[in-house]
Amino acid sequence: MDSARGMSRASVASSVALAALLASLLHSPASAVAEVTWEPAVASMIEAVTEEELSVVVGELSGAAPALVGGAPYTFTTRSSFSGESIDKAEQYVFEHLQSYGLDSVVYQEFPGEDGAPPGRNVIGEIKGTTRADEIVVVGAHLDSYPWDVDAPGADDDASGVSATLLLAHSFAGRSFERTIRFAFFGDEENAPWECEKIGSAGYAGKCKAAGEKIVAMIEADSIAFDPPETDEPIVEMNTREPGDDADGADLAIVELWQETIDVYGIGGLVSVNVAISDNWSDHGSFWNNGYPAVMLIAEELEHSNPYWHSGEDTVDKLDWAFYAQVTRSYLAVAAHLAGILPDEPAGGEEGGSDADGGALADGGGEAPDILDGADLRGPTDTGGDRGIEGGGGGGPDGTGFGDVSDGGGPSTEKGGGGCWVAARHAGLQPAVPGVLGLASLVVIVTVSLALARLRKPQAAAKK
Repeated sequence: MDSARGMSRASVASSVALAALLASLLHSPASAVAEVTWEPAVASMIEAVTEEELSVVVGELSGAAPALVGGAPYTFTTRSSFSGESIDKAEQYVFEHLQSYGLDSVVYQEFPGEDGAPPGRNVIGEIKGTTRADEIVVVGAHLDSYPWDVDAPGADDDASGVSATLLLAHSFAGRSFERTIRFAFFGDEENAPWECEKIGSAGYAGKCKAAGEKIVAMIEADSIAFDPPETDEPIVEMNTREPGDDADGADLAIVELWQETIDVYGIGGLVSVNVAISDNWSDHGSFWNNGYPAVMLIAEELEHSNPYWHSGEDTVDKLDWAFYAQVTRSYLAVAAHLAGILPDEPAGGEEGGSDADGGALADGGGEAPDILDGADLRGPTDTGGDRGIEGGGGGGPDGTGFGDVSDGGGPSTEKGGGGCWVAARHAGLQPAVPGVLGLASLVVIVTVSLALARLRKPQAAAKK
């Protein structure tokens, strides 16, 4: 996942200063996001996140240590979508981990090949919601790595996202949520599924739309473990559509909730930034295409992305483990509140409890926020008509209510093939403003975007 850079640190700083000035002049109204109430179950899970647990999965999936797959050791040298056995083993590895957690369901969702991209399988785990089970929160990452034709350990891109999402599944297992939460591990991300209709996340999101599923939020965790040494601050980004493309502000509402949870739970060592860019360049784009609110969580990419992406050098020794653990804690917190975590049952049948300081705990602190006041959470809007996704209905065993997609189309490893690729989708990166909430933030972002448009240098087309 490499990126073109179009602006200097000075221009970003000036835009933030301009935003702050405008926000103070506009007297921004209260955020549309419900206030986050500290929940002891979430605090406990945050405290339990360790670098050691994260490092085991990253190391095994990137080949730093043998993995146990099907009861036998296996060493990964790649997870390329064209690798055959290796990507199959990666899918099985994740499937077996999810099964061991005791989730409500764990399934493979097969998808066909398309435009030179190979067929494959998504892996979907689910915890069924309680009072709002028809509303779904998806958290995910991509299983495959790049390059296609040489060793591709993909430790940051995206074993880091896979490990963090598995940790969320492990942490949430056995707990109750208002909304249904799905843990999605997508194939063929390096083949640009957001420019396709059938492979990987495109097939999954399209079939969810065809079935009328009510996905209220999606977070893609992609490359979250590298803190660039060129940057003094530990920047982590959450990418949304630009204001004109996120008409009801649903993407931005997820960001605001994320930033609120960072504050409420005191997750330090991070500078959280919203980057508004409507160009699709990871699995969240497939959800945008089908009318669902979605964001991507990623370590700094705007100016100083990981130089080892898409090479044999994307290995565990390059990662910043303390930074990675903090990003994962923020990911866990926002996912728990989006899904509406319910308080733990008190021991001994007593109601309520007390915190470490002996203070009374708030009743029902984990209520799921309506992330937009007056927002329609009944499902996707129509953002371009029928995308021609096959399937829908039928109650199949793939974690979406649909039957499996039949395989089709053989793989191609020729350069220039291998997916629905569109060049230059990184052109026009626009930084939004961290921590500016409500209607005023939309005005600020538009104003800043116009100002930055004059400062941006031409950007080279870049893969991912």
